[in-house]
Amino acid sequence: MDEGLLRERMSSAVDGEPPLRFDPDHVADDAVRLRKRRRATLGSGAATMAVIGAVAVVPVWTGAEAGQPVVPAASSSGSAADTGTSRPDEQRVEQLARHAVDKVVELAPGARDVRASEADFVDKNEELPAHLSITVAFTNSQGSAEVELDVFPDGVPGGVNLGEGDSFQLRTGKHDDGVGSDGGDVSKSRKLSPNPSVRQLTRERADGSVIFVAAGIPENASDEKRLREGPVMPRWQLARLATDPKFRLEG
Repeated sequence: MDEGLLRERMSSAVDGEPPLRFDPDHVADDAVRLRKRRRATLGSGAATMAVIGAVAVVPVWTGAEAGQPVVPAASSSGSAADTGTSRPDEQRVEQLARHAVDKVVELAPGARDVRASEADFVDKNEELPAHLSITVAFTNSQGSAEVELDVFPDGVPGGVNLGEGDSFQLRTGKHDDGVGSDGGDVSKSRKLSPNPSVRQLTRERADGSVIFVAAGIPENASDEKRLREGPVMPRWQLARLATDPKFRLEG
């Protein structure tokens, strides 16, 4: 995404709204820098999401009853020898991807076509330590959506801000025409309340590991589809994912 456009979207997203718990300009700076290294899974509306997103397409599962993967897993490039973390084997990654799908089905019963679209162990690099990244895609009453879950078994450096809170986008005023009680024409405009297009949280565990969870709109969604009537997931659902003890690299 163009840097100027990213800043403009972050600024317009908070105009007229109560102060957020993060500095949009600071977040935009981080997002622009990190986007040069990795793509953002949940799209351009989520500047604070730029630090996440796996890079490999992997088996697709559709819930607890799913059978074998329909496409072969793709491993990340490079070696995990210098990460300080033992790379989980393919079977463990598949287990965690299936569990992520099952949790989304459990927490969001209205979700359809729930599947693990991405799951991979990402080696340590200049910006982030080694971690497991899983993306669960699904459709709900408002359209396509995604949940990303990143597990950092060795924690994250103090200077790395994975993200916390909501990134807002506004829906412009909607014009409605109708007939008044006296039979006359009535025209009115109503401006829908701003709703978070991306909701995210980070949790540090007692053992020092860190888990990052975010819910938002797919990267290829149109601008109109990004402007939803409500968030993809309420915070309590993300908290349930983040505190699930099964999301660990060891079996």
